[in-house]
Amino acid sequence: MKTLKLFAVMLILAFFVSSNRVNAQTFQKELIATFNDMYLPCIDIYISGTWTCHFTYQLDKGGKISRMHFNTLQSDFHEVQTGEKVICLDTGNDKLGNYFWFFNNPNAANGIEDCYNVKDGWLDQYMPDNYPFEEGSMVEQNWKFIYGGEKYGVSTLIQLHINAKGVVTVDNSKTKIICTE
Repeated sequence: MKTLKLFAVMLILAFFVSSNRVNAQTFQKELIATFNDMYLPCIDIYISGTWTCHFTYQLDKGGKISRMHFNTLQSDFHEVQTGEKVICLDTGNDKLGNYFWFFNNPNAANGIEDCYNVKDGWLDQYMPDNYPFEEGSMVEQNWKFIYGGEKYGVSTLIQLHINAKGVVTVDNSKTKIICTE
C-alpha cells in the first residue's frame, strides 16, 4: 500500500512540475544563407558560398520568444580569387534579446535581399514587445573563420542580471577581436 501511495504522490508531483512548462515550446529551423563576394575585412579577402545555421528558439507561456540558440551546421565558403576553403564557425545563446531583431530580419541585417532562406519578419508573431530584456545573458562567437591554417574573428560576451530588488548584480561585457596585423 505504501508503494501505491508513493507512486500516486510522485505522479501528482510530476503532473504539477510538468504542467508549469506545458505552454513553453522549443522550435528548430535550419537557416541557410548564400553570400557572393562578401568582404572579410579582418582577413582582407572576399568569400563566396553557403552557410547553414542550426537555429533554435523557445517560446514562453505567452507565446513570445524568451531565448534563442544558434550554431554553424555547415560552412561551404571559398576565397574568391584562389578557391581556397574558408571555414566559418558561429555559435551563440541569447537570453537578453540582443539578436532577436537580427534573426527575425536576417536579410536586412546583412544588407542583402533574399540572402537567407526565410523572409524578413518570419518571427514577427513571436517577438516580445520589449527587448533587449532588463535581465539576461548573451554569449556569441561571432563568425570565426579558419583560413590558411589561421583563426580570425570576434567573440562577444554580454551578461546583465538584476535581482528581485532591482539591483544590478552582474553587468559584464567583453569583446575579443583576432585579426591579421
